[in-house]
Amino acid sequence: MQGVTLGGLMTYPKAGMRKEMDAFLAESVSLYKTTGLSTETISIGGSPDMWKDEGLSSATEYRAGTYIYFDRSLVARGACDWDDCALTVLTTVVSTPTPERAIIDAGTKTLTSDLLGLQGYGAIAGATDATVYDANEEHGFVDAAKLERPPRIGDLLRIVPNHVCPVSNLFDKVVFVRDGKVLGAMRVDARGCVQ
Repeated sequence: MQGVTLGGLMTYPKAGMRKEMDAFLAESVSLYKTTGLSTETISIGGSPDMWKDEGLSSATEYRAGTYIYFDRSLVARGACDWDDCALTVLTTVVSTPTPERAIIDAGTKTLTSDLLGLQGYGAIAGATDATVYDANEEHGFVDAAKLERPPRIGDLLRIVPNHVCPVSNLFDKVVFVRDGKVLGAMRVDARGCVQ
């Protein structure tokens, strides 16, 4: 085709569907060849299946971005353990209307509304049975009955989000902490760049 250059193909298969995606890509590459277009780059991704080797015959590039942080959805899929989750959202308890419920200052504008098929909006780091079971834009509702002690107003809680990708895109900076010490902060370069 004159005037058309194909840079390649890019996809992100649903977890467990890489063989089907590979067959689709092989057929697509074959169809492109019949038109005279070549596909130099075939980029696929997905952290849940990154340790598996099936379904990679067509790929020239593998993007596994979530594994940098991991999240609650990847724990649920067995791709990692809770201790592997490197990104948490630091929130403050702003209300304790009942002993079984705490309100935090992190809602869907912080944790996103992306549930990925999970119940709730995130889990409390260190007490992962305690979840943010509901949320509005500004506040999250924590199942405090699952915490060792009832939270108090002003307590800080760290939330492991369901899906770390959109969460990291909602913040201007990522703060690095090790053993309770703040090491520094880094600007999120792509923040606000999606148009």
